[in-house]
Amino acid sequence: MGPYHLREGFSLYWYRSSQKKKRDERDRGERIERARERLETLDLRRMRGPKTNAAIRKRVDEILTQHHAEEWITVEVKWDAVEKFKAVTRGKPTAETPFRRIIQQVPRLHISTNAANIARSAAMDGIFPLTTNTKEKPVDVFKIYKYQPRIEKRHALLKSTLDVAPIWLKKNTRIEALMFLEFIAQIVAALIERALRKKMIEKNIELLCSLPEGRASKTPTIEQVLRLFENQNKHALYDGDRLIKQFADPLTLVQSQILQLLEIPTAVYGPGK
Repeated sequence: MGPYHLREGFSLYWYRSSQKKKRDERDRGERIERARERLETLDLRRMRGPKTNAAIRKRVDEILTQHHAEEWITVEVKWDAVEKFKAVTRGKPTAETPFRRIIQQVPRLHISTNAANIARSAAMDGIFPLTTNTKEKPVDVFKIYKYQPRIEKRHALLKSTLDVAPIWLKKNTRIEALMFLEFIAQIVAALIERALRKKMIEKNIELLCSLPEGRASKTPTIEQVLRLFENQNKHALYDGDRLIKQFADPLTLVQSQILQLLEIPTAVYGPGK
C-alpha cells in the first residue's frame, strides 16, 4: 500500500502479516467472549447506589472499556414491568388480608454483537505500518525491521555481558576509540559463538551442557561460556622473583569440552610447571 509520507517527510509503508492476522482475530474473539461473560453475570439488583438507567449504562461502559470491546458489543438497558403484591396490614397474611398491587420496573441487559464493526475491524487484521527516514524500498524496510531483534540482542550483549556503561568523554576521538573497542569485543564474542557452534556441527554434537544446573543447550552463547569460566582461578606462589609453584582449579567436563571445541589448550587453565 502507498507510498505515503508523514508531515515530517518520512515514508510510511503498510504491511499485512498472516500470523498477525490470526493473532488479531483470536484476540478480538477472546475480548468479546470475556466482555459478554462479565455482562451476563452482572447482577443489576445488587448494584450499589440508585438503579437508574444512567448508573447502569455507566457500569456497562466500564466493563466494555475494561475489556476493550466497546466497538464490537452493543448493550441496551431494558425495563420489564414486574407485578408484585404487598400486604396492606402487618402480621401473617390470612384469607381476609387485603393486598396492594405494585408494578415494579426491573432492569435487564440485552447484549448483542455489532456485526458491521466486527467486519470493519476484521478487514484491518494483520495490517501494521512502518515508517523510515531512508530511501529504502518497502521490501527492504521490512527486512530491516525483521532483523531488529538481532540488533537488540547485540545491544543487550553490549550493556549486560560486556558491562558497557555511559561515560563522559569530551573529545570525539575518545568516543570513537571507546566505541571501536566495544565493537571489537562484540566481534570477538560473536566469533567465539560461531566457532563453538560450527565445531558442534562438525563433531555431530547436538547439545552442550552450558546452561545453569548443567542443563543442555543447542546454541551455546558467549554469556553461557563466560559464566562457566568466571570463577576459574589460577594462583602462583613466588619467593621474591622466583616462581615456586602454580595452583589451578580443576576443569569440569563441560569446561574441557568447550576448550577442546575452541581449540584452546587446557594447559592455559592448568597449574603449569
